[in-house]
Amino acid sequence: MSRRCCCDCLIFEDEFNRTDNNIIGGDWTEAVGNWRITNNKLEFDDATGQCITVIQHRLPIVARVKVPDPQLGVRYRLIGLWEDSSNYWCVEYEQTVGPDGEFRLIKVSGGGETILDSSTGYAGLTAEMWICHTGECVSGTISPGREFIWADDKGRSLTTEYQYGVGVKDGTGSDVYFDDFELWKHKLSLDECPECICRCGRFCPPKGPLTLTFVDCTGTAFDCLEGVTIPLTLDSPHTEIAYVGSDTPYCEAWGGQLFDFKLHCAMYECEEWILCCPSPGPLWGQEWEPVGPPCKWRSNPVSCTCNPFMLYFGPFTVSDSQGNGTYNIRITA
Repeated sequence: MSRRCCCDCLIFEDEFNRTDNNIIGGDWTEAVGNWRITNNKLEFDDATGQCITVIQHRLPIVARVKVPDPQLGVRYRLIGLWEDSSNYWCVEYEQTVGPDGEFRLIKVSGGGETILDSSTGYAGLTAEMWICHTGECVSGTISPGREFIWADDKGRSLTTEYQYGVGVKDGTGSDVYFDDFELWKHKLSLDECPECICRCGRFCPPKGPLTLTFVDCTGTAFDCLEGVTIPLTLDSPHTEIAYVGSDTPYCEAWGGQLFDFKLHCAMYECEEWILCCPSPGPLWGQEWEPVGPPCKWRSNPVSCTCNPFMLYFGPFTVSDSQGNGTYNIRITA
């Protein structure tokens, strides 16, 4: 996730570069606790706090904030979809050992907290948190370790205006800081605007196992593949959104060779997702394109939907010493 400097994208920003003061300014509401400006940063020194923007904006939207010098055990929050102090979403960073920590996506409802996704990784001496809301998906990124977390939030209103901000849980009484808070329009509104993670339209990448099915197979070389299914499961989901398959059951004519597949969430629309076939052999039809090294092959889907999730690849045509034929691949959630 990188910052995009575009005047059409930026909704609100506060670098907190002003004189030290217990009054933080008219753009903010101190919803919980007492906040102040210190050393050109937003400062807090109590156990629990929330500081919320006065400005409200409709989805989709992106928020960003920096956390300089995170303190061990303190839970730093970037808050979104704020209704009141007991109802909101947030991404949270808690430093646990050295520069490493826990990165969490949390929904707060009626004061109760539910962790919807989490990751452990490196956040550095200055953590940079992002949260994105599309109206169907809530996602977060933390840098410089580049960890991804996400969860469905389907059917949220695109006409309601929401507030954003920052928060602290489990403060130790020592000073904690936030810096460089920003609100941006989302890439769904303007293509040059920021994004948190790859997705399928407004929807999150599926988390559950996907099913790859061979369909519409023709020719003696591929008759035995018709209806064969392979499960695809998320592999290292918090650093790369990709789904890895097990070996494909083989046709007897292929001499016992097995094949596997990998599906990459490459960009933002379902037409941009990539299917890889890493193993050389009869499944490499003439329509596959090289993307190596490491010499994997790909093809974007010829048709797709995001809700329900479905990608259709093919047809792939093969002609070799084992016979002629075509096959297609359908992937569903």
